[in-house]
Parts: sequence; C-alpha cells; structure tokens
Amino acid sequence: MANDRLNSDNDGDDEPQDLAWAGKKNRALMKIFWVIDTKVTALEGCGLSDDGSAYKFGRTVVPASTEEEAVSALKAHFDQGRIQLEEVISVVVYDEGDWSSDRHLLGKAYKLAKVTSEIRSAAFISERSREYTEREQQRRLDG
Repeated sequence: MANDRLNSDNDGDDEPQDLAWAGKKNRALMKIFWVIDTKVTALEGCGLSDDGSAYKFGRTVVPASTEEEAVSALKAHFDQGRIQLEEVISVVVYDEGDWSSDRHLLGKAYKLAKVTSEIRSAAFISERSREYTEREQQRRLDG
C-alpha cells in the first residue's frame, strides 16, 4: 500500500489536501440567498406604480457568495430598472430569517431566485401604503 490517501498533506488530520482545497473552493462558489430590504426612489421610466410617495420600500432576494456582492448586484439590478437605491435597511441570509409574518410575497421570490439563480423582487410598497398599514396595525393593537 503505497499511499491510501492521495495528495495527503500529512499534517495529522484525516482530510486529503485535494479534498480540503475542493471544499474551500465549493464554499466560495456556493450561492447564498440574501434578503435585502431597501428604501428606493422610482426614476422616470421605472415600472413601479406611483401614488405620489417620495419613497418605496422593497424586499428582494439576491443570490450571491457574499453580502457585499449581493448589495452590489442589487444596486446594478436597480440601476437597470431605473430605480435609485436610497438606503439598504437590512441584509439577512434567507435561511436565517423568520419570514412567517412576511407580507411581501417573499416565499415566491425566494423560490424563483433559487430556480433561476437570478435576483427576484418580492414586492415594493409605497411610503404612503406603508404608513397606512402601520397605522392600521397600531389601531388594532390599541383596540
């Protein structure tokens, strides 16, 4: 038996060197699905509906290897759609979030992003609609 482990690094661990390298490479290439909440402005020619609100709030699923890559890809995606990114409100890995009370059709966007490996927006809500929804929720709580 010349060598049971091909290309072993012989440092005492049981992982062959080629497999260790392949594992690191695969993790680097693996896409993570990021959920990015944003505040945006619709520019002229943008396809978002307009109710006169200054801003819209969006939730988007972005496949990327890193958070920085995801935000950069989303900005480029918005630029193509004539959407001005004003603020990144939050960035969360989809698998680490609790989306049980999501109102933004996130489940559908996630499934589409996973199948296509493309950026998918769940929904945008105008500033006015968001304020109205928040007032209604508070009114129900105050009951």
